[in-house]
Amino acid sequence: MYDSENGNLLSANSGEYPVVDGNEVYFSGKAITGAKIQPGKKAETLWKANVSATNDLIRAGDDLYAADSSGITALRLVAGSPPVVKWRYPLDKNVVRLLAANGRLIAVTGDGAILVFGDSPVSKPMVFPRQKPRILKSTAKAGRIVRNTGVREGYGLLLGGDISLIEGLLATTSLNLIVYDKDSARIKSLREYFDRAGVPAERAGFLHFGRELPLLPKYFSSLTIVSDLTCTGSGNSSIPEELLSAARPYDGKIIIMAKGKEKEEALKRFSSAGFEDFTVAEGKDYCLFARTGPLKGSSTWTHNYGNIANTVKSDDELVKAPLGILWFGGSSNLDVLPRHGHGPGEQVIDGRLIIQGINSLSARDVYTGRVLWKREFKRLMDDSWLVYYDESYDEENPLDPKYNQVHMPGANARGTNFIATKEYVYLIEGNRCNLIDIKTGETARVFETGDDSTKELGYIGVYDDLLILGNNFAEYNGMENDSIRLKNPLFTDYNLTASRELLAMDRFTGKMLWRMNANHGFIHNSVIAGDGKLFCLDKLPQYLETKLRRRGDEPPVGSRLLYHDARTGNIIHQETKDVFGTWLGYSAEHQLLLQATRPSRDMLNGEEGKRMIAYDVVTKNKIWDKEIKYANPPILHNDKIYTNGEAFHLLSGDPLMEKDPVTGEELKWSFKREYGCGIVSASEHLLSFRSASAGFVNLESMEGTGSLGGWKAGCSTNLIAADGVLNSPDYTRTCQCPYQNQTSLALIHMPWMAYWTNSNYTWNGSPVQKLGLNFNAPGDRVSSDNVLWLEYPFTAGTPPGIPVKMDTTGFRKFRKEPFMISSEETPWVSASALEGIRSLEVTLTKEVTVPEAFFTIRLYFAEPENKKPGERVFDIFLQDRKVSAGFDIAGEAGQSGREVIKTYHGIPAGKTLKLDLQPLKGNTLICGIEILRETPLSTIETDK
Repeated sequence: MYDSENGNLLSANSGEYPVVDGNEVYFSGKAITGAKIQPGKKAETLWKANVSATNDLIRAGDDLYAADSSGITALRLVAGSPPVVKWRYPLDKNVVRLLAANGRLIAVTGDGAILVFGDSPVSKPMVFPRQKPRILKSTAKAGRIVRNTGVREGYGLLLGGDISLIEGLLATTSLNLIVYDKDSARIKSLREYFDRAGVPAERAGFLHFGRELPLLPKYFSSLTIVSDLTCTGSGNSSIPEELLSAARPYDGKIIIMAKGKEKEEALKRFSSAGFEDFTVAEGKDYCLFARTGPLKGSSTWTHNYGNIANTVKSDDELVKAPLGILWFGGSSNLDVLPRHGHGPGEQVIDGRLIIQGINSLSARDVYTGRVLWKREFKRLMDDSWLVYYDESYDEENPLDPKYNQVHMPGANARGTNFIATKEYVYLIEGNRCNLIDIKTGETARVFETGDDSTKELGYIGVYDDLLILGNNFAEYNGMENDSIRLKNPLFTDYNLTASRELLAMDRFTGKMLWRMNANHGFIHNSVIAGDGKLFCLDKLPQYLETKLRRRGDEPPVGSRLLYHDARTGNIIHQETKDVFGTWLGYSAEHQLLLQATRPSRDMLNGEEGKRMIAYDVVTKNKIWDKEIKYANPPILHNDKIYTNGEAFHLLSGDPLMEKDPVTGEELKWSFKREYGCGIVSASEHLLSFRSASAGFVNLESMEGTGSLGGWKAGCSTNLIAADGVLNSPDYTRTCQCPYQNQTSLALIHMPWMAYWTNSNYTWNGSPVQKLGLNFNAPGDRVSSDNVLWLEYPFTAGTPPGIPVKMDTTGFRKFRKEPFMISSEETPWVSASALEGIRSLEVTLTKEVTVPEAFFTIRLYFAEPENKKPGERVFDIFLQDRKVSAGFDIAGEAGQSGREVIKTYHGIPAGKTLKLDLQPLKGNTLICGIEILRETPLSTIETDK
């Protein structure tokens, strides 16, 4: 329970799902508890009633209504005493929601039934049976469109309420249709017609629009049909651009039903919208725009770490901050592995997201969340058992409050068992590899090794037209009596981490191309490829080597780092010295091979990040070899290596340095991450990870960690930037964490959205070069001109250590959404404000003696209330000099909610900068102050 005035925590465990009525609070649960908020804002328990309200609890009038899986209970509230049960209505349906209105109690059950209760009995309740749908008829018009476009499923958008076309599409396709029409009477009649026909709402929705088409989500429409050209507007209307933006990448179609001059005009208008990723075709009475390829700048995510080079990075350039929701909901987490088992992360290619369940594999539409197909496999459950989940998982009660599914290394150690490509999903099932058609989910072929000794396939990877498989798992003995193993056996089982043999097949025909046996085991996290070469480590797991050396023994001979010709399997080069770790990554851009370990939470014992070695694969020479402490699989991001909180130069191994955003001095690049047991992954512009909720780091500026609050990212890698979308399938099965939303969702770049970060910046005391203080902001942010704006007062994260003194009178805080502020560049600065500041003093340096310098000061204002000109007027002083007299925010802006920036040059300051606001009428108010050291020195200019 929190104080609504200031957000301070009052109680960490007040009760379940409260019903609040003034100072009275009723908590639901297995029993109902009544409490009263006392003057000290503490909840004092008044009574407890042993009535179950595990599903819902509401108050209406003087009564409480409680629901659980057995029925509904009504209780009359009695002042000073526990409530009295008025009546109970048993049900064999599970009541999940209650509401009261117009003298009726309405209950909604889990199967979608609605029950209505009144204040007087009836002889027989009215029953509204589900309407039996009538058979819809196919039509020639719909058939012709389906033949010309080839689209039969997904979401369809129809402009123009042609009833025969709608009926034909519903009859002959599985499209879910959204129909727009300008005639409100036609919309009404269409709703009634298809309602009588028994068409469910998810199959067809009918919406009216006036002059402009309502805003459409991007990328959702598989088929857009324009049967009424007037719906596309005329002249400079943006509707053609909106329809093109709404088309799904890879196979979205827009068909415009027109002929003659109307068709020519439509072709001209749609073609001039500036979209290069559409092809155009014409027929006698139509023109067809097809979006057949990917979004320009998007990229894929295949393999467990992005690609077979283990870069842990997508090359997607479209996903960047700020982000907004493209869609949410879709399928639940029932077709996903339990989260603490760390199953393989999702893979994304050609608009499809592939994800594994306990005994299934499914494909989802990246752009809508729609389930495209799901397949179950007989042996997949056996393959996943004790690898991606174990007996701690209770399939019957995945949300039981007991702890469910213990932490396991899972795919962190074993690796993935499936790979997605444009044509197939390659899935290991026991001793065979299934080729699953990625479009349909049907099994196209099955590959086997042809070796009777093959019990299980281990590693799997795809490189160009090669399928690389690991044949049988390597077994590492000598762990049975190990003290660490006895203490935590799950994290010392190395027998699934490597394969005894590697083999390569033609991935389309299954023809065996080459095979190679290991001396010890080809460690799965080290089998990678690039530039025609396949690299791997053949050695003991790191812990076993460390254990031997700790006992004074040398590891057995035969450890090696191998360079193979990927097509022939021939060894090009091998390293036998300084062979350590369990991880390889390859940068094709720099032709550099990185040898490291894979340290992270929930990883096998011994995977400590202490060292990295980089090799030039052309010369085979070692470029650098350094003792580096790190966590996370090393992310190869162009010329940098990112880890969990730190970064290094790829070509030297030196720490990555950045400019201190406030002082301009050299500063080691870093970011802070809150709790989370998944790994950090990357795209071109972002690092993404779980940081309590979902989090990210914007690599374009040094502004700290951003939070995408409201839902929990999974413990496996499930914040993947690919296909122009940040994908987050619900990987929280068995999770009891109290996040507001448990859902799958996808986000895309939305430039107009607000976002905030936790910079965790700490000032070193050197002279301030540039700084912004954003009054009452919910976080930090860097502006487009690279000024770090810190929230003030400082409330979250690491205090920046910049002393600020503030005197106030009539102090109040204001905060609005940035989109409510009219501003060219910084609506997020002027969306929050402090009222009543009389004096503000900012320390500019901690140095004892400092020469006076000159600064440019910008003050940011926006009127948050409906103040008229003349109602809020004050003088502005900087360094005790009046720089603006009689400043009137509303008068200068012309309206409330419009930003006004006052700029003053040549303001002299030494150790501190002082701002004074003196009210003339009403109270003072300010949104932000920006401090910029000038070079060269300036002449004082005021009121600019």
